[in-house]
Amino acid sequence: MVRLGEKQSVAVSSRVRSALQGNNISQELIRNTLAKFDVKGRAANNTFNLNLNAFAEWDVTYARVLTEEGPHFLKAGVTVKRLMEAGSAYLQAKTVDYEIIDKATAVNDTTVRLHNLDATFGYSNPDAFDDLDAKTAAKWLTSGGAPGTGWGADFGVVYEYRPDAEQYRYRDAKGKEHADHGRNKYHFRVSAAITDLGSIRYDKQAVAYNATKVRNLGVSESDINGGNIGNFYQRVSDIVRAQQQAKEDHFRAGLPTALNVDVDYHVGWKLYANAAVSQGLRGRYAVGMRTFSYVAFTPRFETRWLELAAPFSLINNYRIPAYGLAARLGPLTVGTNNLPALFSSSNPYGANVFAELSLLTWASKSHKNRPAKPARAPKAPKS
Repeated sequence: MVRLGEKQSVAVSSRVRSALQGNNISQELIRNTLAKFDVKGRAANNTFNLNLNAFAEWDVTYARVLTEEGPHFLKAGVTVKRLMEAGSAYLQAKTVDYEIIDKATAVNDTTVRLHNLDATFGYSNPDAFDDLDAKTAAKWLTSGGAPGTGWGADFGVVYEYRPDAEQYRYRDAKGKEHADHGRNKYHFRVSAAITDLGSIRYDKQAVAYNATKVRNLGVSESDINGGNIGNFYQRVSDIVRAQQQAKEDHFRAGLPTALNVDVDYHVGWKLYANAAVSQGLRGRYAVGMRTFSYVAFTPRFETRWLELAAPFSLINNYRIPAYGLAARLGPLTVGTNNLPALFSSSNPYGANVFAELSLLTWASKSHKNRPAKPARAPKAPKS
């Protein structure tokens, strides 16, 4: 990121994202899958949505201050993303009615009978997920001829209420006035952003069957056995007799679009309270990557060089409670959003850790700097 004067800046960034996600999968189907479909009988009203995605992106961001009058401060930013997909696959069904057949009563080697299946599936370059490592990810950022490309964007605004903003300005040794960018100036801050708008179009090595309807179809044991990630989608094609279905040579995979709202309140002294909500905007049966909604409340102690925070949250679409701990010492931050999940004695659902090293110029007002204006005494709290 490079600052262009006092009121605007630009930034360039890149990253690689990969995810295997299952959404809206019925409990009955999960139980039968784990039991290797040994539970005999009929199972109706099953659903599922499986997505496998990997892509690289290069981003350019522009942000500027829109208003800085009295206690009111408003800024906004936009990020444009060039997306290069490495590989994608999806398999989804809103209706699955199947029956596990006992071998003693099976006809023509039928192990599973699909009474009703209304599904869609597609894939492009499934070999991209073999031997996935950092070297492969770096290659995605630089290689041409990707099986899919697209564009994406983020938009965001931030409002700060700064009743005592003038006490955070100073003059340097040459008498030029500056804002102290190393200190929070607000009594409260509200921000909102829509992230990951856009999609990727696959038109190379792409296969899509978006209207697969099967009735009363028998599936043999040989059709099911021996399946793996390398031949999974070929097996699916064989099972549902895809050669008899309408085939397309392109499809689109959406980005994990989300609405994010954040409120940060300066309680007093070095203490802050933060509330954040992230709501995923992709539907349950969307093709592409999804983000899972959460709400969080985080009290924190913050100084220029030391920060301690303890987030309390409801993750996985507001269903799973979690609490974490984070610490910052100068430019180094480490933490987790779900502390109990890191221990083997607990449920590992949602286990995570994060770390960040920010190579910034830590601005500070030395004794040589002269205040731009006399600092005002803090206002008495209103009843």
